[in-house]
Amino acid sequence: MTTKSFSARNLSSLFALLALGLSAPPSPAQQEDPAPQAKVWVNHQAARLVIGQSSFTRQDPTPTRSSIGGAGGVAIGGNRLFVADGNRIGAGPIGNRVLVYNNLSDFVPVPEATLPQDGDCPACVGLADVVLGQSNFETIDAAAGGGMKAPSAVASDGQVLAVADTNNNRVLLWLSIPSSNGVAPNVILGQPDNKTVTPKTSRDGMRGPQGVWIGEGKLFVADTQNSRILIWNQIPQQNGAQPDVVIGQPDFDTRPEPDLTQSDYGPTAKRLYDPIGVSTANGKMFVADLGFDRVLIYNTIPTSNDPAADVVLGQPDFETTGFFDHDDDTTTAAIRRAVYQMCEPLGPFADDGSTTPDDYIYPDPIDRTDPEDPVTRYPKRCEYTLNFPRAVISDGQRLFIADSGNDRILVYNEIPTESGTAADIVIGQPNFIAMTDSVGPGNVRSPTAMALDDNNNLYVADPYVRRVLVFSPGVKMVDDEGIRNGASFAIYANGYVQWEGATTDDGQLVQLDISGRHYEMTTAKGETGESVRNKMLQAIQDDEYSLVTATPENGLGTFSKAGIRFGGTVRSGESVTLQVGDIKYEFVTNDFDAEQGPYILVDRFKYLIDHAETELPYIATRSESELEVLVLTAKKAGPELNGTPFAIYAAADTQLTVEYAPSDPVVFSGGAFPARIRLTAKFEGRPGNAVTIDNQLGGAGITTSTSGARLEFGSDARQLPAGTFAAIFGEGFSDQVYTAGVDENGLLPTRLGGVEVYTNGVRSPIYAVTPNQINYQVPWEVAGQGVSTWVRRVFDDGSVRVSIARANDVTRAAPGVFTYPGNEPRQAVALHGQGTAEGSVALSLGTGVTSGSTQEQTETVDAGATVTITINGRTYAYTTQTDDTLEAVRDRLIELINNGNDPDAVAEAGRQGFFSARATVDLAGTPAAGDVVTITIGSDPAREYSYTVQEDDTLTVIRNVLVQRINGGLGDREVTARVLDVIGAVEFQVVARSLGEDGNLIAFAVDASSGAGVDVTTNVEDGFLIGGQTPPVVIIRARASGRDGNSVTYTAESSDLTIISATARTATLCCGNDPFTPITTDNPAVPGEHVIVYASGLGLTSPLPKDAGLQTGQVTPESQLFTVPAVADDFVSSRIGGRTATVEFVGLAPGMVGVYQVNLILNEQLPDDPLTPVTVEQGFYISNAATIPVKNLTPRDPDTTVQ
Repeated sequence: MTTKSFSARNLSSLFALLALGLSAPPSPAQQEDPAPQAKVWVNHQAARLVIGQSSFTRQDPTPTRSSIGGAGGVAIGGNRLFVADGNRIGAGPIGNRVLVYNNLSDFVPVPEATLPQDGDCPACVGLADVVLGQSNFETIDAAAGGGMKAPSAVASDGQVLAVADTNNNRVLLWLSIPSSNGVAPNVILGQPDNKTVTPKTSRDGMRGPQGVWIGEGKLFVADTQNSRILIWNQIPQQNGAQPDVVIGQPDFDTRPEPDLTQSDYGPTAKRLYDPIGVSTANGKMFVADLGFDRVLIYNTIPTSNDPAADVVLGQPDFETTGFFDHDDDTTTAAIRRAVYQMCEPLGPFADDGSTTPDDYIYPDPIDRTDPEDPVTRYPKRCEYTLNFPRAVISDGQRLFIADSGNDRILVYNEIPTESGTAADIVIGQPNFIAMTDSVGPGNVRSPTAMALDDNNNLYVADPYVRRVLVFSPGVKMVDDEGIRNGASFAIYANGYVQWEGATTDDGQLVQLDISGRHYEMTTAKGETGESVRNKMLQAIQDDEYSLVTATPENGLGTFSKAGIRFGGTVRSGESVTLQVGDIKYEFVTNDFDAEQGPYILVDRFKYLIDHAETELPYIATRSESELEVLVLTAKKAGPELNGTPFAIYAAADTQLTVEYAPSDPVVFSGGAFPARIRLTAKFEGRPGNAVTIDNQLGGAGITTSTSGARLEFGSDARQLPAGTFAAIFGEGFSDQVYTAGVDENGLLPTRLGGVEVYTNGVRSPIYAVTPNQINYQVPWEVAGQGVSTWVRRVFDDGSVRVSIARANDVTRAAPGVFTYPGNEPRQAVALHGQGTAEGSVALSLGTGVTSGSTQEQTETVDAGATVTITINGRTYAYTTQTDDTLEAVRDRLIELINNGNDPDAVAEAGRQGFFSARATVDLAGTPAAGDVVTITIGSDPAREYSYTVQEDDTLTVIRNVLVQRINGGLGDREVTARVLDVIGAVEFQVVARSLGEDGNLIAFAVDASSGAGVDVTTNVEDGFLIGGQTPPVVIIRARASGRDGNSVTYTAESSDLTIISATARTATLCCGNDPFTPITTDNPAVPGEHVIVYASGLGLTSPLPKDAGLQTGQVTPESQLFTVPAVADDFVSSRIGGRTATVEFVGLAPGMVGVYQVNLILNEQLPDDPLTPVTVEQGFYISNAATIPVKNLTPRDPDTTVQ
């Protein structure tokens, strides 16, 4: 299949569908922002910009002028940004330096501004102007004197710069902001000179300070390991200047016992334990009291020693500590944990059905006397609690806390005045309970410091990801998790349970368990599967804690049938009548009929039925096993024809005999639909795949089955690979509908109806804008594992409204199938892909060819086997010759068919399917310590993966280590390794990443050290992987176009299956249709047919779009195919109706923008099903389950082994 003819015929209609099938009004109304909306902070918003990396997720470990290490401190002053490139939490590398960025507002503009469109990530900003602690931007050496050692905090008022030089136990001050590299500080605090670094608990000493702040004309230091805050009422001007006030301890010479288990030191309103952060605003002081998991607020800045705090956050009172006991995560820990006093319970295990992951939950610690009492679940974190808070700042109105141990920022819309106040907003996590791990722009990992600029941008130090994130308030236009694959939207796991038949006796017990939720009933005699379905459906729908939604549907139906066996003697001149319902078929026998015997009556009646003047609800066929049996089969599955009478009438003295099936009564029967419940997880994505289904029956009569032990097909529609056709959902995008066309260069606009979409700062092409949805393309050049996206709306009066930024993961692939609007499961946008009926004959090596032999690797066959293809009774045979290849045999057969001018068909060469080259490695013998086993892969250069056997290692251990080493990190560039589960053997397989013959060129060898007890062998004999192939086939196409070719029969056989096998795909050529017309209920797909579906999110192509000059937002040309590579990491597969469909082509659809065309061949064994599920898969990434209607040319009951 090619794509060219499709693009020429369907560009306008499909493009309109992708743009929501809507057209813009001819004269847009004037748009003004009638009520400019306030900028707000919202849950789970993403960072708008990133500083210190070339993408949000780059994590470059080499500190330079443009990239930072594990930077733990950040500050703003005088339109400058200061970053302390060091930390005390183990995030590396430690830069041992402070970076100064001048003219901050130039590279961090207000959100309403446009970003310069240069580079792949305009949102990745900042280039340091000055470095302190080092002489240049390339060195990161730790030092005392003018150097630094793990500086973890920085502060500035625009005139003075303060740095917490943590591991040197001191604070450094620059009384003016340096303008050149390596300038030494003017003042050193905590040490007597620039050489001494001794920790000390005294008025002039420090011990690992991790926080500094300049405000109200004062200097504040969080002297962390002395568990105190120090205040200088004026900025010190000389070394060793002593502080004026101490907070957290009774005097300057006291510090608590570091090991709290050895003392009774506990939290009070006056005591601190390892405070990390300190800041001020509006005359208040804020302290992040890390060790006691809390933040303290002092309503006035203390002027005397040992003051008491006024408000505590993160704990219910000043005397409670412990988000949880950091060394005791058991369920019996003290009930005074904050979560049990402050967080709302999630509900009991037995009753609530909560989908909250166990990792987020504590069981109730209360001892229970009644074992039947359900156990209440509490979240491990909520809006009230803190875990290792490391920073706290305020803009004078709001309060921001870096809740480091919970990987989040908490926002209080007003500075709390009462203890135990709940936060209003969480940033860095999807909600107050979750703790997800991601390096995307919507997550933070142990945030250590924050800063605010004059435009309310929030800067967050994210040292584990080696970046500073910039969060900005905005208008709440985009829904949380509202940016999605524009084809799939949401992908819910689903499955089914079904019942059929009727109870033969009273009291059949029916039970169903769905992830622990139990439903049961007892049937009455004669009760049907439909009745059971309806009662179970109601029970699930009535269960407020059910994890699934339940909807009724019919299962795969069987066809109503009738059978007639003719026997006896046929007499010439006898009138014989078949009556079916009210319709009669009559003929008079002749001499030929009498000579042929009873079986000829089957042909006579079949002819009459086939040529009936009216459309009939059934067809006539001859039984495959008995020539004398006429079978009448309903065209549609289900019970519609059940009960329709049928009979044969002849003269009273006839010598014919007739047997009916069924015989009592003589009516059509067997048509039925199982009564099915479709189960869909209430929560989207892969977690739904964990929902279990278990059904049981007692007694006899009704039977039951399920789609499987678990729901399936749950996937994440929020993942956005490069080039994805995506959709943004929200509100206030426009006042009307706009759809885009392409310009003279085939490019979509990047502004439509005044709307712009920014992806990592790149202005993205837009397909359509409505008040609640924007369809756009993710740029091809998007870098990293995550993107930040926001919407900018420009009104006609020039006013601008900018949304909150939202985050999405960027994966290699995340397919979604385009569908028509409607309820789930939605019908796929699918086309008939072939105009001419066709079939194929696959050729493969015979059973006598041994694995790994030269014959297998060269695909040569022995002489003497005759391969025969028969088309409508005409045979074409070829006998193999010495050194024939499979391709040669295929080509000779094609010549015979075409040179013979077959009147019904023509033949051509093809290949179908892909097999990766591979090698099997077998481990045997008795391992001994010191044995060395080596696997060598590839050349130029070869890669060696070796393991030295340790004492007590088993063969299994050796195998697993070798597999891990081959796959470790990014994995070997040419192969992957996989364990083989073989009884009685320890084996693994090395498989080429490339598919087909290319993998046969990868060198491969195994070896064990001399005298080793381990015996390592492989099936590879000549030093290269084997078995990579795309089997050759003879493609047979009807000469007649459309459906007329579907009646051409063909077969294939080999006279010697040990030499070569020949397999016909079907019994007749199949699936001729009007090409490129939609697959609909009135024109369904046929098993074995070529069909086309359209998808989004299949990732990068070969060639890469940018390498071939294809821009983001540009129509894919017809002159160049952009195919998804057929390599292991990108390989596209498809399941239709639970069976594998053959992928013929997958790549960008010519004439479209960012849309993939997937050409498929349906499995020949598919049953009739108007809702046949269709998925497109790439590795672990599975699309939404769309549907197409499928109907066999000849009715056939479903194969119950495949659902």
